[in-house]
Amino acid sequence: MNWETLNIQQFTQAVKDSKGVCLVPIGCIEKHGDHLPLGTDLFFGRDVCLRAAAMETAVVFPSYPFGQVSEVRHYMGAVALEANLQMELMQALCDEIARNGLDKIILVCSHGGNTHMLRYFAQSQLDKRRDYTVYAHIPNFSHEMTIHLNAKYGAPQGEGGGHADINETGFIMSISESLVAMENLQVEQTQPQGNLKHLHNAYTGLHFYGDYPHHVAGDPTGATAERGAAWRDFFVNDLVATIQSIKLNDNAANLQHEFFDMADKPGA
Repeated sequence: MNWETLNIQQFTQAVKDSKGVCLVPIGCIEKHGDHLPLGTDLFFGRDVCLRAAAMETAVVFPSYPFGQVSEVRHYMGAVALEANLQMELMQALCDEIARNGLDKIILVCSHGGNTHMLRYFAQSQLDKRRDYTVYAHIPNFSHEMTIHLNAKYGAPQGEGGGHADINETGFIMSISESLVAMENLQVEQTQPQGNLKHLHNAYTGLHFYGDYPHHVAGDPTGATAERGAAWRDFFVNDLVATIQSIKLNDNAANLQHEFFDMADKPGA
């Protein structure tokens, strides 16, 4: 159920039918090589959420474009808000969603750069008592899934993957071939450069840039709409399982109340 297409009567019923579950696709606007649209992650997050909500009832908030993309500021088209503003904006959004009766808010990560931010944001919810619960859904694309796709559709060429690669390119093809400009692809830019591979167990914000300064990770040659749709469906099914688990057991909300009761009077 699309939040923005519901009338007021439909929205009121949707809050009940969804058992208070709202999906918020958290994407970004950034370069995806030279062959995919800047909003690739927005397309992906929205599509996954709508398909999951059709299988397990939930209200889907419009795509959220202000993800963490500081490492892409050297390219035109990226929209990178300052870190504190990102956190404040997401908090204000969650407050508003909850004020409308949806008290189980699932922030669905559709951009790899959002992973750390969303987990930290979920942790930050313990700073203050709230009457809603925030869940960060970080998709789990296992090695077994990669093996399955490669066996059925063929393995990609070269090393690396995960950004504007054969899977993301195939997904965009499944939406519209007109959004993909493979003639712009520069294959030599798709392989990891290893500029920071000397570091031992040390993470830096330049981690992705050090390998993929052109922001295409993995050769997308051979991408097909069929492979892209199959790849997307792994994420849809994973999100459906998440929604079902939250509806089945509201223990997180109960633990949250218990935690704040104890935190208000520690040692009592």
